[in-house]
Amino acid sequence: MRNGRLVDSFPMESHLEEETILERLTGKKVQAAPPKLQIQHGDDFLRIDNAHWHNKASAPLTAQRGEIVGFYGVVGCGAERIIQGLAGVQDARPLSFSIDGKQFKPRNTSQAFKQGVSYLPSGRAANGILPTRSIRENIMLTQLNRLSKFGIVSGNSECKSADDLLKRFAVKFENADQLITSLSGGNQQKVLLARAMARAEKLLVLEEPTIGIDVDAKHEIHEHIRALAKTGVTVVLLSCDLLETLALCNSIFTMCDGEVMQNYTNPTLEDQAAIISDVLGQNADARAA
Repeated sequence: MRNGRLVDSFPMESHLEEETILERLTGKKVQAAPPKLQIQHGDDFLRIDNAHWHNKASAPLTAQRGEIVGFYGVVGCGAERIIQGLAGVQDARPLSFSIDGKQFKPRNTSQAFKQGVSYLPSGRAANGILPTRSIRENIMLTQLNRLSKFGIVSGNSECKSADDLLKRFAVKFENADQLITSLSGGNQQKVLLARAMARAEKLLVLEEPTIGIDVDAKHEIHEHIRALAKTGVTVVLLSCDLLETLALCNSIFTMCDGEVMQNYTNPTLEDQAAIISDVLGQNADARAA
């Protein structure tokens, strides 16, 4: 079904390709698993020190410029602390961060933002949208300082910038002055992603970027994330969706009980079983036995 209408039907025994299903759901020709970006390896752009590895000597967690790096584990595995520490949401000590060779110690999200780190939190309703504000006000929240002159924001500049972002991210709306709550969940999420990506100069931290949205919006958001990484911005992803993490990430760190279990470079669907075993602690049990 798409937009409340039956689009197609198939016998239960049909062996359908993922691309076929996505095309029926979205009404567009899509590639189920686009090739991942080729990363130019050089000096580490992002470095996280003092992470505790399972049964291994301490080693930094690193990412290259333009790399999409994922953290995967069950709730409470410790990945949230790393993600939110990078974004300035919480104190992540004893972890320490460096970006482009310089120590990075954000005390809050505003400080992280000023240093080129943008953050999309989980929990769209509680932590993302401003429900009593318009679509335009929500999408422009991170842009006002850039547009202001002597503390005054030009209304024309604000409208043009908002319209450009809404068009670029294919947000479906009737009037940008409507409350953001008038949008579907997927379109609200695209507004929040546009807001975060518009000012992601060095690093974009994403926490559950597509949870609770339809497959069409999810596919579009994936394309925007890949496009941003292609410009050289490093992306750090935390998602409970393993298939999403595998599809987007150049490398994945698995975590369990506050420990880093493994680093999967160039992960594929064939790594799925091992990753699940890692985050459930089963591989750790097997190695210890």
